[in-house]
Parts: sequence; C-alpha cells; structure tokens
Amino acid sequence: MFIREFFYKKPEMILIAAGAAGSFLLFIIQRAFGVPSFSWAALTMLYIALAIAAGMAIRSLYQRAHIDGLTALWNRRYFELRLTEELQRLKRTNSPLCIALIDTDSFKDVNDAYGHVTGDTLLCKIAIAIRRNTRQFDIPCRWGGDEFAIIFPETNIAGALAVAERIRTSVDSRKTCFYSTTLSIGIVQVGEKDDAASILHEVDKALYKAKELRNTVYIGTCHSPGGCVPVIM
Repeated sequence: MFIREFFYKKPEMILIAAGAAGSFLLFIIQRAFGVPSFSWAALTMLYIALAIAAGMAIRSLYQRAHIDGLTALWNRRYFELRLTEELQRLKRTNSPLCIALIDTDSFKDVNDAYGHVTGDTLLCKIAIAIRRNTRQFDIPCRWGGDEFAIIFPETNIAGALAVAERIRTSVDSRKTCFYSTTLSIGIVQVGEKDDAASILHEVDKALYKAKELRNTVYIGTCHSPGGCVPVIM
C-alpha cells in the first residue's frame, strides 16, 4: 500500500531512480563487453527529463481519478484509501486520528426552491468553506450528495473540534451567501483497535445526533485513556 501510494504521489522520483539505474547498467555493460561508447551523463539526463514528464502525467491522472468533479475536493475513493493508510500509521505510531462527517442542513429545500444548479453552486461554496478552514495536512473529501468527510491525521479530538467549529461558523455567519443553510457535523476519535467499518458506523451515529439538532458539532464515541462524553457545540 505504502509503495503504491508513494508511486502515485511522487511518480517522477521512482522513474528517475529507475532510469538512473538503467543507464548505469548500460554503462557497466559498455565497459565490460566493449559495447560502442555513449555518453552515460547524457543518457542519464535524457532519462531524468522523460521521467519528470511521465511522472507529471501519471500524477495528473491519479489526481483526476481521486478528485470530485463538482467541488474539486478529494472524492470518496480517495477518502477510503487515505483512511486505510492513516489507520496503518496509527497502529505503527499510536498517533491520534479523528474523522468527521458533515451534512448540509435543508439542502433539499434549496434544490426544491431554486433548482439543482443552485444546489450545485451551494455545494461548491461549502467545499470552499471547508477547504479554507482546514489545515494543510487535513484531508477534506466529498462523501456523496450533500455530505462531506474530513480525515484529521495526527489530531486529537480537541484539534478536530476546533477545525469543525470553524467550518460550521463560517457557513452559519454568512447564511445569505449559503441560502440560509447550516452544517451538522459529527466527529469521532479513532482507537488503535478500530477498523474502517466501525469508525464509519460511529461517526455516522455522531452525525445523526448532530442532524437532530442542526447547525451543531457533535462528538461521538471517543477513544482516549480517560474516555470522553459527547459534546454539543
């Protein structure tokens, strides 16, 4: 998993290494068997140029396959890949990890009143609000429909709550811009023994609790040494 993810994120690095190794092998063959001479340095530079061009194309294709076409956030497939990766990291390092699900309150009302084009515009505005209020290492994704998800690597529940509250407030404070909608957010902190299915079940339960109240951040089952209780914001 790690090698595959690294290849798609930094393909040119692996291609450059492979090209340099190939040119060095040809150099050894030239010296050992008297193959007609060539410039090893020139061949290496050619390999590097081709590797960079191919790497950029591979990374572009990878990103297109994992970016939501409407909102330009990461898509659900990417969320699933990164969740698996972060769970492996948690087991190796015992670093904190939190997950959030976000639902757009009254989204159906916006669609019914203004049409689906306006609904799509609203989703794009929410995506921008999420992107602006998350940190560089957070992983915001479109979960599907009018729902979004965020992975918070190396973040405890207090840190995830602070980000989620910024997102909720950024929409709530500009209701006219967001067609009077608000956000309901459920958060959980992941335990070392949790798997993806149990995590998604717990965060979905937290989101359901938040949606009962609307315009709310709700912390669900939290795994920490002292335990924790649900918190409503």
